[in-house]
Amino acid sequence: MHKVAEAIGYVLYAVASADKRVFEEEKQVIELYLRENLKSLARQEDPSGTKSVEIILKKMEFLLHEKMKSEKAFQIFSELYIADKKLFSAEIKQLIMDLCIKSAVAVNRMNKSELVILSQIELLMK
Repeated sequence: MHKVAEAIGYVLYAVASADKRVFEEEKQVIELYLRENLKSLARQEDPSGTKSVEIILKKMEFLLHEKMKSEKAFQIFSELYIADKKLFSAEIKQLIMDLCIKSAVAVNRMNKSELVILSQIELLMK
């Protein structure tokens, strides 16, 4: 689950930073949704999903600190996803899309940059 959690961190950062800013509201929505929903996807090594949530949030904070561009974060997510597609079950892909959408609408309505990246994510994971 560690690889998947890191990949989720990249894709969530890509969406959150698509408009060149990451708002506190976006981070709060992501963390709340992760804590509520990751338990259902947790594996034996992380039955509560807590480790995965921390990995995702730490990855996002690191990328924010590094000021990585949204496009680069999406590129890395794409590479991780393509390299290990089998790790991304239908349930995990749905979680990713739900999280990305919630992040995109957390501050205001979805903007054009967020809509574009959401479309790219959806196409990639088809």
